[in-house]
Amino acid sequence: MIRLAKGGKCVFGWSRVQSDGSVYVPAEVRYVYCLEPCCRVVVLPGSRRSGGFCLIEMRQWKNSRLSRLIGSVSQAGLSRIPEGEAILAGRRSLERTTLREDGYIRLSRRIMEPCGIQKGDWLLSVRGSGTGPAFIVRGPLVQQARRHPGLASFSPAEADDARA
Repeated sequence: MIRLAKGGKCVFGWSRVQSDGSVYVPAEVRYVYCLEPCCRVVVLPGSRRSGGFCLIEMRQWKNSRLSRLIGSVSQAGLSRIPEGEAILAGRRSLERTTLREDGYIRLSRRIMEPCGIQKGDWLLSVRGSGTGPAFIVRGPLVQQARRHPGLASFSPAEADDARA
C-alpha cells in the first residue's frame, strides 16, 4: 500500500476492467479487508467526483454506513438478488457478485454505467474510509497516481503504459 501524499489516502495499485467486465481485486486489498475467495460482495457506485465503485463484503453490509444510508435493502434481501443483477436502492444502484478464487469480480453492464466505468478503464484501488475498498476512475487522486511510477498495475497481458 502506498500513500501518494503526506496525510493522503493509501492506494494499492491499478486494475483494468476486462472485456467481460471482470476487475482484479489485488491480493493486498483482499488481505486488508479479509476478503476470502468465493465470498459474496456488494458493489455500489462511488462518488460523483471519483466514479468507480466500492466493495463491501456481504457479512459487513449490515454494519456498514452505506447500508444505513440506503436502508431499503437488508442483508437477507441482498442474498436473494441474483448475482450480476443490479437493483435500485433509493437513488443508488447496487449489485451482488462473488470474489472468484483468481481474485476477480465480474461487474454487469447494469452496474458499470452508474459507476461511470467502461471496459478497458484503469481503476485505482484505494483504501476506503468505510468497511471496504474503493476502485476509482477519475479525480485528483487518480491524476496524482498516474504520476507515481512505483504503483503496481494488475491486468493480464496488458502494458502498464496503457493507463496513461
